[in-house]
Amino acid sequence: MPILYSGISSKHLSYREGRKEKVYRDGKSWPTLGVGANLAEEHILATFKTLKKFPKEVIEDLQGLKKLSDSEREKKAKDIEKQFANITFSNQEIDKLFEASFQVAEKDVKEAFNKGVWEERRLKNGETVKVWNGQKVDSKAWEKQPELVRAVCLDLSFNTGGPGLRKYKSFLRAVKAEDYRRAALELLNSKDYTENIKPKAANRGLALRRRDAAIELSKLAEKQEEKRKRHSANPVEMGKN
Repeated sequence: MPILYSGISSKHLSYREGRKEKVYRDGKSWPTLGVGANLAEEHILATFKTLKKFPKEVIEDLQGLKKLSDSEREKKAKDIEKQFANITFSNQEIDKLFEASFQVAEKDVKEAFNKGVWEERRLKNGETVKVWNGQKVDSKAWEKQPELVRAVCLDLSFNTGGPGLRKYKSFLRAVKAEDYRRAALELLNSKDYTENIKPKAANRGLALRRRDAAIELSKLAEKQEEKRKRHSANPVEMGKN
C-alpha cells in the first residue's frame, strides 16, 4: 500500500508530486522539476540558478512567466521545456530544490497557525501585495497538532503555495479547533475537489489529494471520538494510560 501521509518528511510529498529528473510542464504553463518545484517561483529560481550555468536568456524567461497571459505563458513554457529536453538533473540537485520548496511550505503553514493578519500594502509601482503583519512565527500551535494533520497541511501548502493555502480559511479554522471531521468536509467542499473529481478532469490529481486527505482526517476524528467515549465510560482507567 503506498505511503500517503506517513509523517512530515518528504515521503508523502514525493509520492503525490512524483519525482522528475527532467524539466516538464505542470498544468501546461509552468516549467517544473524534481518534486513539484515550480521554476517560476522566486525561491525555487534562486536555488535553481546555483545548480548549473544556464544561459541568461533562460533565467530571464523563467522570471518573466508570471507576467504573461495564460496563452503566452503556455507557449513560452513549451519553449523552455525544449531547451532543457536533453538535461537530466541529479538526485542531489532535485533534493536541493525540494528543500527550498519544503522550507517555504512549512513557513506558510506556521504563519497560518500564528496570531496575526495578512494586510494589503501598495508598492511604489502601484502594485498591491499581501504582507504578513504579526509577531514572530510561533510554532506551538503548529507543533501540538498530530503528525498526520501536519502532513496533510504541509501537503496542501506545498501543492497550492502560500496564496492558495490562505484560501482554505474554513479548513484552517477547523484544524486549529482540532475539529478534524469538519476539516475533512471542508476539503471535500473545496473547489480543488468539486471542480476536478470527474474522471476526465485535467486536474483530477488535485481532487484525489483532497479526497485522500479527507479520508485520513475522518479516520483520525473517529479514533479521537472513540478515545473520548472510553474516557467518559472509565475516566480512572484512562487516566492511568
